[in-house]
Amino acid sequence: MGYTKVETYPYLKDLGARLHEYPTPAGLDALTSPPYTDPVFSEIDLWLRTSASRFGSIFGYAQEQNGNTVQNLFPIKTDETKQISSSSKVTLEMHTETAFHRYRPTTVLLLCVREDPDAGTNIAPLSRIIENLDEHTINALKRPEFVTEIDESFRTDEYRTMPVETAVLSEDNQKIVYDRALMVGTTSDAESALTRLSEAVQKANETIYLKTGELLVMDNHTNVHGRTPFEARYDGTDRWLKRVLVTTQQIPSHEIEWREGRHRVITTAL
Repeated sequence: MGYTKVETYPYLKDLGARLHEYPTPAGLDALTSPPYTDPVFSEIDLWLRTSASRFGSIFGYAQEQNGNTVQNLFPIKTDETKQISSSSKVTLEMHTETAFHRYRPTTVLLLCVREDPDAGTNIAPLSRIIENLDEHTINALKRPEFVTEIDESFRTDEYRTMPVETAVLSEDNQKIVYDRALMVGTTSDAESALTRLSEAVQKANETIYLKTGELLVMDNHTNVHGRTPFEARYDGTDRWLKRVLVTTQQIPSHEIEWREGRHRVITTAL
């Protein structure tokens, strides 16, 4: 059911040596400065897009990182304690990527540009989560009695919050939609089921410490993931990942914008 794997390529292992002169940015705007427009970054991003395309169609979200199809993830000081990928001091709670969105990615790819031995990626596969749930809980999780909210990285002055009703499990137990930080049950039975699910996720969790040059590929329908807390230094040596989202879902053309003629951005109003 689904897949989670770490791939390593000789080309990627050279990243550490090639990027040692490029410090981890301290903010997203820093990526537009001259050092980060060096051809080496275009080369890496192109390689990552090419690798990701074997899993489906690459896309970005208009509300997140300006719709970039290769997203950069690193700690930002003002986000230290938020439930957002640029946090550091708190555990990034277990979730499926963009659980609130009608067009969730099918696959999430994370390329480690600069490792941090204290920052672990937590992953729990659905097959092992199910093993830790009783039948009553599984049935409760299949009912649309749960509400989640918009991720903080998508929020704007116009869309601060928006409750989204959903079931957690599909009828065939093949897909999960979950966000521990933002999801609540709308009935007492649903809330109890959510508590038991959180316990099952914790039991099924495995922590992976990505090294520079490693590519993590996750099926977003059958895995939930998060991150351990770590100490950010903001001295150019912090953890740095590149993320690409892929879908096999058909998305209506009126909800897509093509940038530079080839980068697909989902513009769905939230």
